[in-house]
Amino acid sequence: RLADDHAALHHALLQAAQALGFGAQWLTGWAAYDPVVCARLGLGENESVLGFIHIGTPSEPAPERQRPDPAALLSEWMP
Repeated sequence: RLADDHAALHHALLQAAQALGFGAQWLTGWAAYDPVVCARLGLGENESVLGFIHIGTPSEPAPERQRPDPAALLSEWMP
């Protein structure tokens, strides 16, 4: 799928920016689905926004987010 290829590209762009010392974040919010925003970007009827990548210089390290305990989500599979 083309969207999967683009997602991989976005992920690589985030990693490259962070490797160069920039802060980077991929956000998909209301603007990605707003018809006015899409029109301003010149999108055709068969085009869509996967998200917006924000790149800048961080003023402080990003705080760690709460993450779920993997043991609560995963189980061991046996055939």
